[in-house]
Amino acid sequence: MVLEINTRRCTTREEREADLRESLEFAIEHLTAGAADTGEQVARPAHGA
Repeated sequence: MVLEINTRRCTTREEREADLRESLEFAIEHLTAGAADTGEQVARPAHGA
């Protein structure tokens, strides 16, 4: 999976981290949902990795 995020408009580190976290969670959720539709297994990174 490749995830590209533009964080230039974020004014703080916390905003950037929140944008990155939300985007990654969204991508993982939808990748997992798509795999469930096809019966594939998706490896998820360990929390905090």
